Amino acid sequence: HVKAGVILSLCTLLLGVIFLSPLLSSSTGLVAAVGLGLLVWLISIGDALMSARKLGEIELRRYNKIALYVVLYVAATLSSPLASATAKSLLGGAFGTRVTPSMSMAPTLVVGDTFFAGPLPLTGGAASRGEILIFGSPHDPNMDLVKRVIGLEGDVLEIRDGRLFVNDEPVPRCHLGAYRVTETNPLTGAPEVLGGELFLEYLGGRTYPVLINERNGNWGPERVAPGQVFFIGDNRFNSRDSRYFGGIPLEYLRSRPLYRFERKSADSGFGFDQFGMSLYNAEHGLGSFREAIERCRSNGFPNESSDDVD
Repeated sequence: HVKAGVILSLCTLLLGVIFLSPLLSSSTGLVAAVGLGLLVWLISIGDALMSARKLGEIELRRYNKIALYVVLYVAATLSSPLASATAKSLLGGAFGTRVTPSMSMAPTLVVGDTFFAGPLPLTGGAASRGEILIFGSPHDPNMDLVKRVIGLEGDVLEIRDGRLFVNDEPVPRCHLGAYRVTETNPLTGAPEVLGGELFLEYLGGRTYPVLINERNGNWGPERVAPGQVFFIGDNRFNSRDSRYFGGIPLEYLRSRPLYRFERKSADSGFGFDQFGMSLYNAEHGLGSFREAIERCRSNGFPNESSDDVD
């Protein structure tokens, strides 16, 4: 019994290591880790049942007290947030699901979308242009925000007539069409119509959708300060981001969104049909624009010399 207990304890310890490893950076790794955890749990139950059958009736020992088991249960329950806090302290964050709180990243992420995120050191390291990151609000350290990285230190950023420029170069984009959807305002609970012109944008080797509802919007130019990252929401003119509160110091960066966990649909509510799908696949959640996306790609997007690239 001691041998079996040691083996199961080592398996449990291994699970703890796995849940703090880059393995969870993919949905396949997450499923494998959860499956392994369930397997260890089932083996533990099976081993306990077989041991009980072999022993038959046993005499309780001095330590077989209800109070002791209650203490162990409470300790096990409290260990989970303690482990999470330790991971956050050492790695800047822990693997886990996050819920989108606002429409600032629409249409990539809408209110209620759940995605899986992990600490930066285990999921690719330093920030890069075009990716989505979670960072602490400069006004409230206890509040996390999720936006897209537009600029790194030294970059000069500007928006001219609704178009993003990085270091005086226009970011390639392709027009998809008019976008309109009704969502629930997270603050008031009332329905809110979200609309504008939808574009594909290409930055840092990533293609993603952006919503432009002010074609003549202008901002900048502004240079990103040393040791900072500049963020802007995909809902370009309905996002409170670095244009308002400035660049974000590197120590404020928390974690990296990895893939979808649960997608909220304005038509059918919540669903897991997009579980494990990348947040950088433009087709996800934009089924009605699939033909327009294919048209952009067939015309050479993100090649700016293409006639379809605005």
